[in-house]
Amino acid sequence: MVGVDKVSRFVVGLAEKYGDDLLSGMRPALVNGDLGLILPGGSETAEVRPRVMTFTVRDGRVAEVFDILTCSPS
Repeated sequence: MVGVDKVSRFVVGLAEKYGDDLLSGMRPALVNGDLGLILPGGSETAEVRPRVMTFTVRDGRVAEVFDILTCSPS
């Protein structure tokens, strides 16, 4: 996905689909020295799994977003 419009529509769509479960408990963090967010996910039955997001900032704007989904052991 490239472009502010496409990325922002995608993020808004995720928020509409998953509601409060997506962002509840979100907190900022440094992830390997980069700006990031920890999203603990919803309840055990929720569709939203725990994840970590990191951002690359260039010239004061977000240039890249990495969404790392955490796996739970089987």
